[in-house]
Amino acid sequence: MKDHEKTTPDIQQSAIILDIKNRFRKTGFNGFSDEEMLIFILSYASRDLGFILETSRNLIKKFANLRGVLDADMDEIASNEKTAGQTAALLRLLKDASTECLRQGVLGKNARAGRKDLLNYLTLVLSGEKVEKFMAIYLGSRDEVIAIELLHEGTINTTAVYPRKAIELCYRHGAKGIIFIHNHPSGDATPSEVDRQLAKALDAAAGSSGIKVHDHLIIGKKGHFSSMEMGF
Repeated sequence: MKDHEKTTPDIQQSAIILDIKNRFRKTGFNGFSDEEMLIFILSYASRDLGFILETSRNLIKKFANLRGVLDADMDEIASNEKTAGQTAALLRLLKDASTECLRQGVLGKNARAGRKDLLNYLTLVLSGEKVEKFMAIYLGSRDEVIAIELLHEGTINTTAVYPRKAIELCYRHGAKGIIFIHNHPSGDATPSEVDRQLAKALDAAAGSSGIKVHDHLIIGKKGHFSSMEMGF
């Protein structure tokens, strides 16, 4: 269909997307709703204006906000919406690219001075996960981040997470300190008794090896718990 032959709905839809793109060029995402941000993103996955607007509306309705959409599995998006694989892949690409940018931003930086960036990275990686993941951040002699490792995925307890593995990686990376992190898929970052027992086991293993434990972090959907911040 040529431009002069477009129907009124087509013209209206085109005007909505054009307005969103013009606003983005001027101010970025400042003042955008989650649906408008998603419309802008999906405009690079499809030229079907009706599809872009309908899909954006439906995805935000289903997953509550843009973060929920980006945290969703590709298969979940593709199977529950009229989305092509290209659309789901674009959303996954956006999430993974953002994660990698944040990861690169914390590597080599002092963990205390760059704590905000570190928490932003961990929150993006872990807060939307549906299973428990246990990670360790390894620090050098100046408390700089030298490596980030995923140590375990699945139910976390004192038998599933082996302190020995965490300490062996300290030696492999030449680390002098470590930060332990895991998520709570329930969303509540409050430590459980199992969490406390695991922290004690990890502290004992690190202490006997001369490794300093800087913090135990738990990432939830709306916040985090830090043993350091709590004075433990």
